[in-house]
Amino acid sequence: AILDQLDAVGCRAVVTTHLGDLKTYAFHNPHAENGAVEFDAETLRPTYRLLIGQFGMSNAIQIARRLNLPPELLDRAQSYLDGREGGASDLARLQEIRADAERAKAEALAARHAAEREKAEFQEKSAALVRAVEAETELREKRVTLRPNDLVRVARFDKTGRVVRVDPKKQTVQVSVGLGQWEVPFDEVFPEEE
Repeated sequence: AILDQLDAVGCRAVVTTHLGDLKTYAFHNPHAENGAVEFDAETLRPTYRLLIGQFGMSNAIQIARRLNLPPELLDRAQSYLDGREGGASDLARLQEIRADAERAKAEALAARHAAEREKAEFQEKSAALVRAVEAETELREKRVTLRPNDLVRVARFDKTGRVVRVDPKKQTVQVSVGLGQWEVPFDEVFPEEE
């Protein structure tokens, strides 16, 4: 009830608890987040590393066993925990489910970013292809409209010359380059500006 009231007034709070029921509060409230200090099960000591999105599990029985409390006392305590509804095993299962969901979310985000990158690359390649087609169409139109005395670069010679005659049927152009005149296919001439 206190946490609900703090949430209702928009208060930020850090709350610590060992109560199992409160550990699940963040699962039902989107404004709450669990956190736990990591615990080394071997040494039975905290590592002091904060784990956001997880809640701590009680290690009281393991610690009591390490302190050599009587086995019958430990067995009875364990039976109380095992018989409780919504006990530690349920909390552990909830934590596993949440961790699985977080992993799935991370994988989905990674896949989304990869898809967005692929989409951007595809759009870039598509735009480049459209530009190339437009440039080729423009070049073809310029070649078709060539007239005598137009300036062209002849790819075969890598030199500039002047159009002498155009033969649209044969798709050739007679070009004066240097001291000679040459008949070359349309696709070997590139119109140039005067």
